[in-house]
Amino acid sequence: MERHRETALESFYIQEEAAIDRIFKKYFNRIYYFALHVCNAPAAAEDLTQEVFIKFWESSKTTRILSLESFLYTIAKRTAIDYMRKNINRELILSLSEEERSLYWMQLDDGEDELEQKIEIEEKLSQIERAAEKMPKGRLEIFKLRWEEGLSIKEIAKRLDISLSTVNIQLRKAMDFLKENTHIPTVELLLLFAFWGI
Repeated sequence: MERHRETALESFYIQEEAAIDRIFKKYFNRIYYFALHVCNAPAAAEDLTQEVFIKFWESSKTTRILSLESFLYTIAKRTAIDYMRKNINRELILSLSEEERSLYWMQLDDGEDELEQKIEIEEKLSQIERAAEKMPKGRLEIFKLRWEEGLSIKEIAKRLDISLSTVNIQLRKAMDFLKENTHIPTVELLLLFAFWGI
């Protein structure tokens, strides 16, 4: 009987680790590119991404997760804010408006309702999707390759046979267009991009 319980427990942890591995593979690139915008340094972005998944792994053991996406979103957002508080990226901070800065220095409410968070994320993603469809076809394709497939700038340029500068310009124009048409703050917009195509 005891051996049966141990086998069942072992099986549970193997399944749990396999599930975490699938989540890691699915979201790593998206969270990494969000982190890269926050850190502006590849090594720091990788550390921040690893930290998000470590926190996710630890929290998932003790938290009843209603929505995987909103749970991971919240962890990524809080981890990024902690990073920004400790390692102020002047270029990023200076690019934010006064209102955006206030929003991202605020301490997030740990008791935030997960269902409300999920609804809010879905509404904002729908808003982004509607706005994105108004972009020129080529720009939208580049945007989706970056945020849906997680391709690097070099990989996008190679796949589409265009220059690196063209990819960078189109991604910047996509960002400016979506900021203007959704009125979502810069840092949150970048994080929402990581969940594009869920």
